[in-house]
Amino acid sequence: MATEAAASPAPALRTAANGANGTNGANGASGGGAGGGGAGAAGPAARAATAAHRARIVHAAVNRKQTGAKIRIACPKAAPTTCFTSTSATYGAKVRAAAGKRANVRRGRSQVVSLKLVRKAHTSLAKRRGKLTFTVATQFGTKRFTVSKGFTVKKLRKARH
Repeated sequence: MATEAAASPAPALRTAANGANGTNGANGASGGGAGGGGAGAAGPAARAATAAHRARIVHAAVNRKQTGAKIRIACPKAAPTTCFTSTSATYGAKVRAAAGKRANVRRGRSQVVSLKLVRKAHTSLAKRRGKLTFTVATQFGTKRFTVSKGFTVKKLRKARH
């Protein structure tokens, strides 16, 4: 009996240590709750979002009639989560050129967003050359990062018959 009493404290200490560390030991049910998700903390959700993780504008183009625009947005692979983006376009002195659009771009992927230019913008661009500025705002939780890209639109040529 003396040998059993001396041997029993060691396994009891071992299982208590396993439970406190959060690993699935002999009493893993209680230990998992106490240690709590060691694998989740090292996952992608734990990384803090920085300006380097914001979505970027890869390509922008205006259609031939200058009534719409398409923008390819890419979310970097290093981003902590999906890039939740909102896209807008302005021309001149911060005049709104298109209704904004939202898009969710997965990490490491790109997506094309179509914008319809407002009438004032496309008539003004058709008369003379102009510069459109596309802005993409990326949001990660409460943090918001923006990136802008200027695009010069050529003067609209009349069709030859």
